Amino acid sequence: MRGTKARLRRPQEERLVFVVGSPRSGTSFTAGAIGELAAFVDLGEVPLLKAAIPHLVDLSEQEQAQEIRHVVQRVRGLALVRRLRGVEQTPETAFVLPAALQAFPAATAVHVVRDGRDVVCSLLERGWLSARRSAESSISPSSGVTKSAAPSQSSRRLEMSPSTSAQPDCAASRGPRPNGS
Repeated sequence: MRGTKARLRRPQEERLVFVVGSPRSGTSFTAGAIGELAAFVDLGEVPLLKAAIPHLVDLSEQEQAQEIRHVVQRVRGLALVRRLRGVEQTPETAFVLPAALQAFPAATAVHVVRDGRDVVCSLLERGWLSARRSAESSISPSSGVTKSAAPSQSSRRLEMSPSTSAQPDCAASRGPRPNGS
């Protein structure tokens, strides 16, 4: 019994890590690698936080921080990992990152930056920039993601297929960069 009481009195870990970056930039890989370290746990993309972000952007930073803390602590509690350093990797957290760092003052932010040409090639290879995908969802300023029945003009401009002359040469873009980058 003594050991259990001592464990229950141990403080919660407040030094979370928020991994942010563009989709397909390596945020999942980075968060997974950090999460594999001793005393860390990869929380992945927290669906409750991801769903709350469209609502959060309309709040003050203080209110955002309170809500972020509430959601992340609830997820950590349900997963029984409050005493481990959580690694949160929802890309949309970038929109409220100052509030996330206010919610957890001892937290660290890791911003993953990948060469934009490689990001575009990865998005194309995964079908993220297809006309069908663009038609299925569009951003609504009031409620986040909404469905639309027909492709918009902007989604038609995003369409890139192998037969399109604007298609980047992804194989060539993965070669050496000019100026050694």
